[in-house]
Amino acid sequence: NPDIINHYSIRNDKHNDRLFTDKISYVTVELPKLKKGLSELSTPSDYMFYALRNIHSMKAMPEKFKGSGLEKLFELCRFAAMSAEEQRQYIAEWMAEMDQISREATAFGHGKAEGKAEGKAEEKLANARELRRLGVSNEIISKATGLSQEIISSF
Repeated sequence: NPDIINHYSIRNDKHNDRLFTDKISYVTVELPKLKKGLSELSTPSDYMFYALRNIHSMKAMPEKFKGSGLEKLFELCRFAAMSAEEQRQYIAEWMAEMDQISREATAFGHGKAEGKAEGKAEEKLANARELRRLGVSNEIISKATGLSQEIISSF
């Protein structure tokens, strides 16, 4: 809409209307002229301009904005509106949450490693049982699997 969005190019000087460069330009948006209501938003630009024009008076992000890509903007504005003490508390809670996620990821990694080790041990035992069933000597089975002859003899 040309009444709201203005495109400008950089000119050489006030008295000479020659174009300085076609590589640089700037855009202004006259937010007070944006009159679309929440129900009229349809394009990403509509959502962004609506948010910029109205965010100061919003208590929370409207449901319609979910998935618009502007969630972080609302989170940052909410953070900026907090007192210094509230910001410290928010950061402390966020860090505690990230620490918990890190602990869970580490535990999951350890659990996977333990599971793999258990799987390998079970595979060695199954291989040793099969070799024993086929009549292979305990000494050769021990060398092949790394299991002790005492464990092999217990099958």
